[in-house]
This record gives sequence, C-alpha cells and structure tokens, in this order.
Amino acid sequence: MSAVMIVLGKDPTWASVKKELANPKFVEMIMGFDKENIPQKTMKAIEKYTKQENFNPAYVKEKSIAAGSLCLWVRSIEDYAKALKVVGPKREKKAYAEEQLRKKIEYLNKLESEFKELADRLAELDATFQKTEKEMIGYKKELDDL
Repeated sequence: MSAVMIVLGKDPTWASVKKELANPKFVEMIMGFDKENIPQKTMKAIEKYTKQENFNPAYVKEKSIAAGSLCLWVRSIEDYAKALKVVGPKREKKAYAEEQLRKKIEYLNKLESEFKELADRLAELDATFQKTEKEMIGYKKELDDL
C-alpha cells in the first residue's frame, strides 16, 4: 500500500492508508489515475518497492487478493511510465508531423482553389479570344471583298 500511496502522491503512513482504503471512491481514483503525467520523482520513489523480490503480484496475491491487485497496478503504472519515456518523444514527433501535414494540405487546398479560379479565368479569356478572332477573320473578309 505504501507504493500505491506514493503513486497517488499521498503520504505513505498507516493512518493515510487506512483513510484511503475507507474512501468509497478509492477504486475510482485508482481506475481514473492520470498515468500520462507521472513525475520522475514518483517513479524513483516506488523503485524502492518494485525492486524488492517479494513485490511480485503473484506472490502478494497468495497473501491477499486485493493487495495482489494493487501490486499489479503499481507494476503496471511503472511499466507504463517506462514505456512512455520511449513512446513520448515519438508521440510528439507524430503530432508535429500531423500538424505539418495539416498545414500543407491547407496550403494545397488554397493553391487548388487559386488554380481553379485561374483556369476558369483562362477559359473565359480563351473564349473571348476565339470570339474576337472569328470577328477579326470576318472583318478581314469584308475588307478583302471591298
């Protein structure tokens, strides 16, 4: 329970443990724990427990099913925090890449819109040119006939 209390950021004294275990929202607190933002100081503090040979969920479960589950939770939190050290920078790179991609797509959409406007304007100018050219040919024939 001391390791659980340290992870929760609470005082690992017996009085605090009894108070937390009496809390009807204790299980909700454990289940809703913010595992994304565990301070390194907390991880260092629970190593004192997790490095012990008998801090093993299977071993602890033989003594108490509830304690075994809490031991497993602490181990899982520790494993998650260690994995997050590796995955965290990759998540940041992914988020940065996604933001860059979003900006590039936005820019591409803007360019495509401008291209469509220019293509439409070019089509109008081409139509005007074709009409003017036909008129000019018509005028030339009239002048040649005179």
